[in-house]
Amino acid sequence: MKKIFLIIFAFIFSLQPGYAEVPKKITPEDVQCMVGNINLPKDQVGSLKLDMHMNLSSAMRILVQLRYAKPDNYSLMVFDDHDKTPIMIVTGKKALVNDPLAESMTLVASAGVAFELKPQGDQYNANFAFNMPLAGKISNRVDLDFKTLFSRVRIDVEVNQSQNEHVRFYGKTAQKSSCEAFFDATEPFALKSMAIRVEGHSDPVIQFPVIEVGKNIPNRVFAFPIDELRKSGLKYSEIEPDGMIDTMMVVASVMRGIFSRAAIRSVELREQIETSLKFSPDWEKMTRVDAERSKLLKKIFFPMQ
Repeated sequence: MKKIFLIIFAFIFSLQPGYAEVPKKITPEDVQCMVGNINLPKDQVGSLKLDMHMNLSSAMRILVQLRYAKPDNYSLMVFDDHDKTPIMIVTGKKALVNDPLAESMTLVASAGVAFELKPQGDQYNANFAFNMPLAGKISNRVDLDFKTLFSRVRIDVEVNQSQNEHVRFYGKTAQKSSCEAFFDATEPFALKSMAIRVEGHSDPVIQFPVIEVGKNIPNRVFAFPIDELRKSGLKYSEIEPDGMIDTMMVVASVMRGIFSRAAIRSVELREQIETSLKFSPDWEKMTRVDAERSKLLKKIFFPMQ
């Protein structure tokens, strides 16, 4: 089982190729110039829409959706990508954590969004979590370092451009990972989608099918549906974490939620979880409880368009 802290997933980018041939010549250096970073709340962007698929194994597939609209509206939703069951919802300055191993869900009374895509040595980390208030102030943080990522793609580079200024970029890193990305040269933030593959895996280990900056995002995305949650009959405990111990307990619950939902589909993962937690859950009971909880949750929280 991978080691995770604050829902950190580390990937050694081994970033893969089709597109139309170039009607006019564009170079890899031109593409590098089109790549931009995003750092919120510092950057003065009107909005951000980002979808990320993480394929950690056949049993563990995650959908992460990030939305932002100025000045301080943030939403971060994490779903089991197999059936779109919510695992973590952070919006409306609240956070909901669905851990199937727990008797009830956890509702964090005040929380902010944390999302990073950053280098760490030869690896690139995709990190998502929620931030606790500091001195009563909620902090939101988004740091997407695309420039460093693309600077490492130097082997077997291909660049193709279509008539409408759409550009396809493909190449590999020294670690034999591959990256395929698409750009719209007419947009201020040109990067539109990206897929990263590692050697020996046909599916992208990480994929950004949607990257949009400056587009309209409906206000309803940033409202937490607390009334619907209360009426649903779902069991949850509302907390206002106080100090590092509570914070770490909630973070551990998010990690368990990701792995235990995958373990419903994978006996091998169950054995690893039992070894890690040093106890054997009643998997049959958990599966029944999870199925009922999932059915109700999916009526309230579902992937955004």
